[in-house]
Amino acid sequence: MIDVEQGVYETISATFGGRVSDLGRDTLAPDVDGWDSLGHVTLLMLLERRFGVQIGDDDSRRLECVGALIDLIEAQLARKADAAQGQV
Repeated sequence: MIDVEQGVYETISATFGGRVSDLGRDTLAPDVDGWDSLGHVTLLMLLERRFGVQIGDDDSRRLECVGALIDLIEAQLARKADAAQGQV
């Protein structure tokens, strides 16, 4: 099973240079040095690649905190898993 939460924290840390231990589900973009609009786009692209998901513009704009990002990725992975089981 993929640990989405840890993977998101690691990707944020690698993208912006902070420590994973400083991140939590309630972390906001302004709490992370360098997390501006361009950084946000870069982060989302890296997360899409890491987890094999698609984060649309509408979803991207609704993300208020890291926890919402984790929940979005977990929901997409669950839908993909359900779809794959339906094909078996």
